Amino acid sequence: MDSGNELEVQDYLGDAEFALDDEPAKKSVKRGFFKKNRIWLIPVVVILLALGGFFGYQKFFKKDTASKVTYQYETVKQGALTNTISGTGNIAVRHEIDVNASTSGTVKSVKVSVGDEVDKGQTLFTLDDTDVEAAIKSASASVISAEQQVANARSSLTSAKAKLSTLRSQKSSSGTGASATTVTTNDIIAAKQAITAAQLGLSAASAQLSSAQSNYSDAVDARDDLKVKAPCAGTIWTVSVSKGDTLSAGSSSSGNSGSSSSTGGTSTGGTSSSTTSSTSSTSSASMTIAKNSVLGVKLAINETDVTSIKDGQTASVTFDAIDNETFTGKVDAVAHEGSTSSNVVSYDVWVVLDKSDSRLKSGMTAAAEVTVSKESDVLLVSNAAVKGSGSHQYVLVMKTGATTPSQVKVTTGTRGDSQTVIKSGVTAGERIVSQAITTSSTGTTSSILGSMAGASSRSTSGGMGGGGGGTPPSGMQGGN
Repeated sequence: MDSGNELEVQDYLGDAEFALDDEPAKKSVKRGFFKKNRIWLIPVVVILLALGGFFGYQKFFKKDTASKVTYQYETVKQGALTNTISGTGNIAVRHEIDVNASTSGTVKSVKVSVGDEVDKGQTLFTLDDTDVEAAIKSASASVISAEQQVANARSSLTSAKAKLSTLRSQKSSSGTGASATTVTTNDIIAAKQAITAAQLGLSAASAQLSSAQSNYSDAVDARDDLKVKAPCAGTIWTVSVSKGDTLSAGSSSSGNSGSSSSTGGTSTGGTSSSTTSSTSSTSSASMTIAKNSVLGVKLAINETDVTSIKDGQTASVTFDAIDNETFTGKVDAVAHEGSTSSNVVSYDVWVVLDKSDSRLKSGMTAAAEVTVSKESDVLLVSNAAVKGSGSHQYVLVMKTGATTPSQVKVTTGTRGDSQTVIKSGVTAGERIVSQAITTSSTGTTSSILGSMAGASSRSTSGGMGGGGGGTPPSGMQGGN
């Protein structure tokens, strides 16, 4: 405040001294002072308000951008990488052998039940033999009759030949005596014709005998067909016939027993002559046999994975119905034709179990892990530790004394579910960065490894390299 203003204030105060005790007078003095000096007081107030707003914003609204980066490390390990493909499915018969009667007839007896083990050639069921035995007797009688006709024809031929011989002898001696019998040419011709007729009769009789013998053989074979036998060794999987059922050749029961297929659950197997079942047998055969007493699991494998599955690959299988137990098996077949459901294409893959188990039943739900590859004695890192793509892949290594990691170019091999094979670039026991976590002053954390590492690596040592990651965030520092 300058001297002029100061004097003016004093004059005001002096003039008003008499009225200090008078409250209205005091107010009048103050109003006069501020009215006269309001030009320079207004800027001061504005400046004070601005400073208050700035410091208030810094205190209440502006966030602290300083942050701290902590690195997580892992060690390059030497070990084995096993890649598997998962699938779900059900227990089923891998191969079924259909068994049907080769002749028509009525079931006389059933010799086996579901689950029975049978040998090749063992009788499974028989048909009634009444009609067959009658056919055999008739065919036998026809053979005997035909044999008699052949004998008669041979006798006739022998007689015709003997007569011709006699006539020829008589003709040659007809001029030697008065009593000689005269043999004409016509007699000789007639004798020859008789021989020809006898030969034709013998041929016809022989043909008839051959036919009768064939009929008899068929009748006898039909008797053998009445015993329906196992075409291979295995386990009876289904039985659809019972005593009294009427069968036609090559088909299942059409009789009145009302029997239906029942499914066994202790074995499976296969031959090339059968069709493959699904989760349970739906065959219309009189019986089905599962060969080799080994169960199978039919899996549904996605089209993106099925190309990696081959015959003979090992598999581990678990079942919902059996807790805490894993079964082993091998891939037995991979379907060449897929099926589509909800726009997803899958293929059937059969896994045959290494051993049977009485607890396993057809249709049980199964989950399998098929081992498609296994590499031993290789360098392994986590998938998260490998950055970049194609020929520009790298890992991050924290050099001694450094505060930020450096990119080291690597050559990778097989990538598994969680680990990747490293062929070159690092050594076993080397410590690499697996993750970088940034923590703000407010406690918020986030992963920054991808953004700070850049898109690709161009060197095996030195700074971060790669696009977009050369400058670390504010406040970055190393840590364990």
